[in-house]
Amino acid sequence: MTKLRLFSSAAICLLVLSSCDGQDEAARVAAATPTVSVTAEEMIKDYWGDMGAANRKYKDRIVVVEGFIESIERNDDMLSINLDADAAESTEIGSPSVSCDFANVSDMPDVKIGDRIKIKGLCEGKLSTMVMMGYCVKSD
Repeated sequence: MTKLRLFSSAAICLLVLSSCDGQDEAARVAAATPTVSVTAEEMIKDYWGDMGAANRKYKDRIVVVEGFIESIERNDDMLSINLDADAAESTEIGSPSVSCDFANVSDMPDVKIGDRIKIKGLCEGKLSTMVMMGYCVKSD
């Protein structure tokens, strides 16, 4: 029983610390000067053309990506926006896109599907049909 309590306490501490680290990382990304500015179309083409070269260009770098909003997912503490290359394709869920995860929901103003937007975040590489961006904020 004591081991279970110890394990539970440790797990709770890790969750709290990871949450704080996420906010710190989001603040760092928001303050950072981006190393690359790119359209969603170009980033998608780069990753689907040569993932190794695209990782060397974007992964673990602060990137500003511009594209059309394909989908928006919100809950109490999370916002995720998928960007597509153009407005005509922005309704085709499952097509290649750039997934932008916001650490702070309040960082994002009202937007709707089909809007053109610039987002700054940390590129985390390709996963399945998405290029993943973390710690995102709206860019000017």
